[in-house]
Amino acid sequence: MTGSCQSLVPVRAALGFMVAASLVAAPAASCSLEALDLSGFSVDHRGSIPIALATRAAIDAGHIAELPKDNSARYAALYVIRLRAVTHMRRLAARALSGGPELAVLLTQSGAWMRINDPRTGARYHASPAAETELTVLVPDTVYAALLDGELTVQRATELGLLRVYGTENRDAAIHAFADALSISG
Repeated sequence: MTGSCQSLVPVRAALGFMVAASLVAAPAASCSLEALDLSGFSVDHRGSIPIALATRAAIDAGHIAELPKDNSARYAALYVIRLRAVTHMRRLAARALSGGPELAVLLTQSGAWMRINDPRTGARYHASPAAETELTVLVPDTVYAALLDGELTVQRATELGLLRVYGTENRDAAIHAFADALSISG
């Protein structure tokens, strides 16, 4: 590298971080909207930044809608999605366990953690964060809502990088278990 290119490396790294930080205004707080600071950014999982980048790209391409910029409207939108997620988890908990793998799910825009195929409860919202080695699905809140509404498929969300799986080599089984849980939406 030439001297001028070498001096750009730290600048590019800093710009990359600032872009990623600006993409998701809602932090991944310990659990969702109770302590939501809509002006900050934190990373609750190692996959949060790739999801943030994919979210921005999907918004720019018109594949998904952006959360409102106004904090009150943003909070209201995330609150509605939270209520839908709680209802979805209750429906999942009421049915027999599918026998699929236990999944930790992080809704990346609000920082809410959910569990699917939980051996104790079947499913739950407001769950503890996943351990590094746990089977984990990351998906933006708005994409989760679009999946519940049938406006987006799991396959398309995965293709766009909006749904990512961590903690397993058997990615397809995890995606299938998540898609199966989405089929119990209403």
